[in-house]
Amino acid sequence: MGGVKEMKKDEICAFLQDEYGMICFSSFEERCLTVPYVVSSCKIIKAFILSNIGESSTDNNRLNAEQIASKYSEVEIVEFDIEDSVIVSEKILEIIYELEERNIKNLLIDISTFTHEVLLIMLRLLHENKEFFSITCLYNGASNYSVGDKPEQVWLSKGCRDVRNIIGYPGLLKPSQKNHVIVLAGFEIERVTGLVELLEPDILSIGEGSEPTDTNHEDSMKYFRDKFATWKNTFQNVITDTFSFSCCDIEKTISLLMNIIDKSPEMNYILVPLNTKLSTLAVGLVALANQSIQVCYAIPEMYNSLGYSEPSNNITLVKLSEFKPFRWKEDVK
Repeated sequence: MGGVKEMKKDEICAFLQDEYGMICFSSFEERCLTVPYVVSSCKIIKAFILSNIGESSTDNNRLNAEQIASKYSEVEIVEFDIEDSVIVSEKILEIIYELEERNIKNLLIDISTFTHEVLLIMLRLLHENKEFFSITCLYNGASNYSVGDKPEQVWLSKGCRDVRNIIGYPGLLKPSQKNHVIVLAGFEIERVTGLVELLEPDILSIGEGSEPTDTNHEDSMKYFRDKFATWKNTFQNVITDTFSFSCCDIEKTISLLMNIIDKSPEMNYILVPLNTKLSTLAVGLVALANQSIQVCYAIPEMYNSLGYSEPSNNITLVKLSEFKPFRWKEDVK
């Protein structure tokens, strides 16, 4: 699709010729530095750095935010506790309003290290406000996850403390219909187990990732596909199936999810993204197009903050205006 391009990080600024506002997320991962460092040489009018200061924050969250800020002449670190999704929404709205007041109509978002929840909240708020001529998401895929571990040792998070509806995606669940939970899974079986136990679906569809963002992930993906094949048999009272989805091709994943839903449109659908941020965008775009779909976030007990990932040299550029929910450009000119 013309709205998605993959390129080396040193090629990005050649594609970004306008003036932009920029939003990124400072996490414990070194990967959160990659895109902000690269685009700091582009025409960035103002950069906003989202930073978690809640209990799940680490020293690296703050240090990485300060390192990013040092690259920009006009920059603001926007702090919040990611456990408070209402405050998260309010802070993102404040950023959107400031960009609107300054008549900044082109927006860059580094989605690499957003949580799934914060990314989807932002997507909903941007969709509702319709203030920008262009919204471009940039994603630095990891070259490795759970750095240094063998496939059977790979972990990104442990446990599942709770599951909550994501603000802006409440869905329209009918008590008389069956609940069909669709999970885009990754390397986090404990997290999937917890959310299934909490949601107690009638039907469970587990998406197994294919087409990785880096070939280094293939051995780990195969290990977890085999593990999920055995795991799904533990839920005897739930109708369970599996399907394969693309970790990197947004359009393919959108089509796949829509096809699953269209087969039984009367059911209640609950989507749970637990894979790449590119596939999370696909979930958000499907839910924006179909307001009856609910999207949930599985909250982990802890993250692998010491070895979560390593950055790659590749960046995927996604123009949201190429996708139907964001084709309002002509309306705001």
